[in-house]
Amino acid sequence: MIPKDIKILIENIIDKTKDKKAFWAKGIPKNEYMLILDNGSIIISVRPDGFYECEYDEIYDNLVEFCINDKFGDYIFKYTALDSIDSNNDYRILIQLHNEAEKEYLRKEETFVGIISEIKSDKIIGFIKDIENSKDDDDDTLY
Repeated sequence: MIPKDIKILIENIIDKTKDKKAFWAKGIPKNEYMLILDNGSIIISVRPDGFYECEYDEIYDNLVEFCINDKFGDYIFKYTALDSIDSNNDYRILIQLHNEAEKEYLRKEETFVGIISEIKSDKIIGFIKDIENSKDDDDDTLY
């Protein structure tokens, strides 16, 4: 079970992210996001496409991991929840944090609003590759 003070911290991060007052970075593995702070970092990751073997030799998917690191990158707190085992509030609050971090990082709402605005405008939309003026065949410059 997530300790009460950590749960309050997670709830505060979720609120700050929803209010667009927290900016998340992409982590190395797929589905990992980092909140980099002056005194450390918060990492939230989900592994829905992999499997995790627990100590009972059963295989579960949908693992979510929450970590707090100090400013040197060392773990000071780490919590893992599995959907199949921890179907209580721990798993749900960590998935909510991951979803908010992903939404903020990808800027989904802003992208959709921008695309709709662009399509509704009178300007010509879309880009094509200018083959004639390309420096080489690998140049992906769009005009």
